[in-house]
Amino acid sequence: MIGGILSLILRKNPVACKWISLLAVLVDFIMMVVYWIMNYNSISILNEGSWIVDVNKEWIPQWGASFHFAMDGLSLVMVVLTLFLGLVAVLVTWKKTIERVGF
Repeated sequence: MIGGILSLILRKNPVACKWISLLAVLVDFIMMVVYWIMNYNSISILNEGSWIVDVNKEWIPQWGASFHFAMDGLSLVMVVLTLFLGLVAVLVTWKKTIERVGF
């Protein structure tokens, strides 16, 4: 989110926008891989009912609405894969993106 806001602010400088996007995706990718490595023994990809992260907060209790975010082992693999593909996409389009770089 911070990388996107910085790219929007600095959209007049295409080189800075490219570096910000690369750095933002790289930092997220490294954080998730480190998290995966540090918790490797406690993460089960196929074990049902075991959440790695489980956040459940009331949002509008009068309507019975709540915010529930949960991640299991398979979701972690998908997040890491998505971040890896995002990193590859930024690198592949490095010289091809000329118009609307900050966008």
